[in-house]
Amino acid sequence: MKGFKKPEFYLYYGDIAQIKGNWNDASKYFEQAYSYPGVNEMVSAEAFMRYGEMLYRKGEVKDSLGYFEEANSVSKKSHHRKTEARSLNDIGLVAEMFGNISLAEKKYTDAIQIQKNISDWAGIVTSLNNLGSVFDSQGDLKAALEKYKESLKICEDIGDRAGIATSSHNIGTIYEEEKNYFLSLQNLFKSLALNTQMEVKSEETLNYIFGIRKSLGLAKFKELAEQAHNNLSENLKPFLDLKEITKDTTIKHEIPQVGRNDPCPCGSGKKYKKCHGQI
Repeated sequence: MKGFKKPEFYLYYGDIAQIKGNWNDASKYFEQAYSYPGVNEMVSAEAFMRYGEMLYRKGEVKDSLGYFEEANSVSKKSHHRKTEARSLNDIGLVAEMFGNISLAEKKYTDAIQIQKNISDWAGIVTSLNNLGSVFDSQGDLKAALEKYKESLKICEDIGDRAGIATSSHNIGTIYEEEKNYFLSLQNLFKSLALNTQMEVKSEETLNYIFGIRKSLGLAKFKELAEQAHNNLSENLKPFLDLKEITKDTTIKHEIPQVGRNDPCPCGSGKKYKKCHGQI
């Protein structure tokens, strides 16, 4: 790949190793990228951020924070605004995980401001969904719904199907909390159908759908499910198996014993659905 320098190759090698689950190799490559003599600051910031995100995915959340902060510092110096905003988002995720909600909200909001200034629409979508999650965890369902809908509108404008699926799922969860089961199913069905169309698994969305079925009882669930299915666009209807969801048999899909809006028994302080209720 002509024109690429060694630190950039290390970034790509790190990504490949991470995809394969070779964490040690990924760590080595990312470290080589940010520590390479004379490395470009933009590449260095990316390497710090990817290293941190790898640690976060491994569950080493506390250790990831230092890398996110380093990525933020370097990206500021190099005026790489997109990476700066992404690192702010990552710092916000760590803050939210440890219960520092006010800091998480500030980091997400700061990220959105930068992303709007540079028209980073995909980044805005991520930040809005994260911010919606913060409001949801505080019980401010109105504010959460507003952020999720704002995210959905952007996704629809830019044609981001994966983003539409995510935002629709999040909107559905808010309506489920408000016990507006028809609107909840309408959005959850849209998310499920889109993901099925893209061949993406949707276990969490299915958990919500079957949770609503359990709450309503089969007869009422069938009625609302049919209405919600009818409201799907024609191109999505073939990707939602309504008969499978409404069949009159014992539900084999596992439904959490802890209420999805109850505090998670792990002690994180989060609602179960935002913590170990996620599949």
